[in-house]
Amino acid sequence: MSQISIYLGSKCNANCTYCHRESTSENPFSAAMLQYLSRETAHSSTIIRFMGGEPTLYIDEMRQAMSYCHPATSYSLSTNGRLLNDDAVTAFLLDNNVSLTVSYDGTSGKRGYDNILIHPDYISNLQKFKKLNISTTLDRDNLDLNKLMIEFGDISNILKRQVRLYPHIMHVTSDKNRPLSLSVQDAHYYADQWISYVGKFIQQLNTYGVINLKTLFLFNYLWMCCHNRYEYGETYCFNRNLLKMDTQGNYYACLYIRDKRTYLGNIAEGKEAALQNMKRLVEELSPGCLACELYPYCGTACIMSQDHHIECLIQKKILTWFLNEIEKYRLQSFSMIDKLLGGGKNDRPSVCF
Repeated sequence: MSQISIYLGSKCNANCTYCHRESTSENPFSAAMLQYLSRETAHSSTIIRFMGGEPTLYIDEMRQAMSYCHPATSYSLSTNGRLLNDDAVTAFLLDNNVSLTVSYDGTSGKRGYDNILIHPDYISNLQKFKKLNISTTLDRDNLDLNKLMIEFGDISNILKRQVRLYPHIMHVTSDKNRPLSLSVQDAHYYADQWISYVGKFIQQLNTYGVINLKTLFLFNYLWMCCHNRYEYGETYCFNRNLLKMDTQGNYYACLYIRDKRTYLGNIAEGKEAALQNMKRLVEELSPGCLACELYPYCGTACIMSQDHHIECLIQKKILTWFLNEIEKYRLQSFSMIDKLLGGGKNDRPSVCF
């Protein structure tokens, strides 16, 4: 399965302190890009991920793109959710079976708008989605996973469904968000929390056959990392299975920063040329990653972050520990994990909330 992330534009109805997206001119889908989507989705199982700005401000653009995609194409988007009290917006997303990731940073976050997850008008619409995730951006003032776990438990009760914590570090890309960057001490604190939660998850799974749904994503993230096998020059954000593009059919190494550095070519030149340009960018910006034994698993983390060394520290600490745990518990194959997670009718594990 391949994924294409499409940057629709920078329009947004929020102004988050840590936002690292750069402004851009608004461009409709080009004819070449629409034809590209038609071709690409016809021959493989494809996920189209719409990005912004705020994607729900681009309903017409998403509708146009979908009209060119194969009916089996899957869609997802990340949203601040502020328009999800609009029944027309909600209906469009539901009708197209869009997988929704709503941003929520907890009571210590800095999104600059009210928490939609406590308002009845939003809750009733959110409960309609079968595919719903909640993400949170972590910065130096919002780094307590224990506190966030409790808050996410409260959200689960409100939504009447299990909500898992989906955390990601704020990428330092400008002077605007640098004051929120993590220190080395912060990085160790964050990594130690992650290790503690996943360690308990593995022990419960291995000893009792119990899945803790609250921490399932933390485990799954590391498990998938250990099976990524990025090839030379590929990154977590741009690789043979994940392409990042704009509405004009231009490839970028990073959709948050779209400039001469991150421009990799366009659809006329082809994906392979873009991958070659990605290699050159990694060799220029982070040659040390290519020599790291963990590179095949992490794919350089955020290649454009001005605090790449901090993200590298976190990845190295967590992945090194996790690889040792895999060996310790002999969790060597997807088949074994699938079995433990309920792959067979008679070996379904218990579920711990």
